[in-house]
Amino acid sequence: MRHILTGTHSCIIDRTYGDWRVNGKTGLLYIQNLLKYIKDGRKPISLNYSDICWKGDVDIYIKRDNPLCKERYINANIDIPGIVVRNASNPSNKEYRMIDGTHRTAKRIIESSYAYGLFYIITNAEFEDTILFN
Repeated sequence: MRHILTGTHSCIIDRTYGDWRVNGKTGLLYIQNLLKYIKDGRKPISLNYSDICWKGDVDIYIKRDNPLCKERYINANIDIPGIVVRNASNPSNKEYRMIDGTHRTAKRIIESSYAYGLFYIITNAEFEDTILFN
């Protein structure tokens, strides 16, 4: 089965996940718009999950146990790399901000206890250029 990037990444203040705005602005990013960056020849890099801020990292079981997330968790293919942004603002002030792969990451951690995963890294400029700000 081929993986198709179809999701979104919301840049908002979320009561569950914290402040994910960019430079104080809200917006939305369509993950499919990042294809030009991950298909430019760059390879996924192994990163430690402790260096990545992602929506759900405080309670990874929310992705498995929340009825709104359960199907995406079950169908998550942990062999597909996620996408992170280096040095983008995030609620935990970590080096990387995950913008694709939260369900895959939660599943990989819960079901296999891995401390790392593969991720495509995009720059903060590439990230901000792709966001549709409100």
